[in-house]
Amino acid sequence: MRLNETELLAKRIKRLKEAIKASDDNPFLYETEELIFMKRSLSKLLTVQTQARQIQNGGFGYDV
Repeated sequence: MRLNETELLAKRIKRLKEAIKASDDNPFLYETEELIFMKRSLSKLLTVQTQARQIQNGGFGYDV
């Protein structure tokens, strides 16, 4: 079974959210730099996911 890009993106977002939540529960789990990197990555992935959804659904400015 092969996953498409949107499913992979959703899985990455889910894993990052889980890791960030785990670091909230246990502050010694990750270093500050790692946490900052994860939060930036999550932000970028959420932006990509939103743009992909707009393109697939024919959102504003995406007349395909």
